[in-house]
Amino acid sequence: HEGKKVDPGVVLAGTDTVAIDAGDVPLPASGNYSIIANFDAEGTPTLTVFENDTSAIDAGNGRLQVRHTAAAPAVDVKADGAVAFSNLSNPNEAKADLPAATYSVEVVPTGADEPVVIGPADIAVVDGESLIVYAVGSLDDETLTVLTESITGLGAAPDAVETGNSPIDNGMSMTAVAGMLVIATIAVGGGLVLARRSN
Repeated sequence: HEGKKVDPGVVLAGTDTVAIDAGDVPLPASGNYSIIANFDAEGTPTLTVFENDTSAIDAGNGRLQVRHTAAAPAVDVKADGAVAFSNLSNPNEAKADLPAATYSVEVVPTGADEPVVIGPADIAVVDGESLIVYAVGSLDDETLTVLTESITGLGAAPDAVETGNSPIDNGMSMTAVAGMLVIATIAVGGGLVLARRSN
């Protein structure tokens, strides 16, 4: 659907009943995007389009992208007890490249330490990968949870490879080739659809 408008929508599982009719959603001619069926901050079902950051990640690091797509007010996202992303509101995102490690992550109302509305949960930031975490559900209905998506192969090639006495040449180069990829996930209970388009 390059450069054209598409008419995406979400139907109830096993029926033709439209749950979300988003109308025309313009999609750029190229790039890497995710579309998620979610609640807006007030709890109305909608579709949200996010552009995915597929730029190279320095060796030893991974990327964490957090997207607020829940029926809930603005939040702070804490990693290992410290605020990593502050005042994140629906339908916005925050991201950072972090050292590859497992972080204890929790979500709290902006400017507060309690209550913890999501987590704590261990989130693995992997070398050369982008982990996208979506906050979904409803605070009022006590259904807040997360969905995740990973984009692999973003690690930068090392400048040199230590080979000792091996006769291997360390002037190795890497070429990345990207094609068209479409991924769709449906969570039946919550009526959620997650898709990624890239070219």
